[in-house]
Amino acid sequence: MNKIRGLDGIRALAALSVVFSHLHLYKMLNDKDIISQSVTNSIDGNAAVQAFFVLSGFLITHLLISEQKKYGTISLYNFYLRRSLRIFPLYFFVILLVAFFQYTGENVTNIKSIIFSAFYSYNFIPKAWYSPILGHTWSLAVEEHFYLIWPFVFITIAPHFKKLIRVLFIFISISLLLAIILTNINFINDNFFIKRWSFIAGSNIAMGGLLAILLADPIRINIKKLLRTKGALAIGLTLIFCETWFHEASYFITQYIRGAGFTILIGWITLNQKNILTKSLDIYPLRYLGKISYGIYMYQGLFISTGPYRETNQTWPPDQWIGIILLIIIAPLSYHYFEKPILNLKHKLQHSSNKTHNAVISTSD
Repeated sequence: MNKIRGLDGIRALAALSVVFSHLHLYKMLNDKDIISQSVTNSIDGNAAVQAFFVLSGFLITHLLISEQKKYGTISLYNFYLRRSLRIFPLYFFVILLVAFFQYTGENVTNIKSIIFSAFYSYNFIPKAWYSPILGHTWSLAVEEHFYLIWPFVFITIAPHFKKLIRVLFIFISISLLLAIILTNINFINDNFFIKRWSFIAGSNIAMGGLLAILLADPIRINIKKLLRTKGALAIGLTLIFCETWFHEASYFITQYIRGAGFTILIGWITLNQKNILTKSLDIYPLRYLGKISYGIYMYQGLFISTGPYRETNQTWPPDQWIGIILLIIIAPLSYHYFEKPILNLKHKLQHSSNKTHNAVISTSD
């Protein structure tokens, strides 16, 4: 199975956008009227996480479809082994570092915040317990919930693509409806981050999964022809920057429109592997940053924080310039000497029936 070119580039740009957001670069551009807020909203950290979600849904579903076609079955053991080896070690290492700083008196967070993060439930944390240094772990919680549920749904319904498409459409529709309803319940809206709840934020992951199924379904030839056109690229980019022309729409409406835009863009890149845009996204620097993007995402919360920079009597995170230097040094070292060696264990530990399977399109590699 060949690697899909350009997707590491999307992952790299998304990771950089998250870092830029937490450095308040976009806010500075808005305050100086260099770029309008409607434009930066389309490329900031929130939009970047949407791109991550769509990409995860697409790649994981693509992997499941490929494995089903090649072997006639899907090994849940191997699936969860790959996911666990990629995600857990670095994730819990960062949480342990935060707990260490807290224990040594740095007052970087609170015990409730650490517990929510450790149990992959930070997207449901009450605002009163929220901690900027662990704020980024909310998106990993959403993805983890997706990893836990989607393979079972896929195995149960596959290979009936029409049913899978219907399930995903229903989920996305109900998700939007729930988002609108919950936003109008003041108590919930005032005390929780509704947009981060799994059954709402997960709609973007579902869009990615839907794309993978549509591209794999031999009946959907016309959709693939449409997605391959320059018109599809223009529509995708227009939807991503929807706030520049759709000012009065609610937050959730624009979020769902933007998610659809990222879905179309990723589909277009997948179907146009020789296009100059795809080749530009596949240049080595972006490809490399895409490979280490998980480390960038995890360590940036530790080194530069994700919200208010530092509270009273708090000496960590360090000065943001020092934080950036640490991020530049630690993220590559972590990938090569900590994350990658652990990930390589999958070849020894996975079941023999799938040992020849090369998961090059997974979100981990």
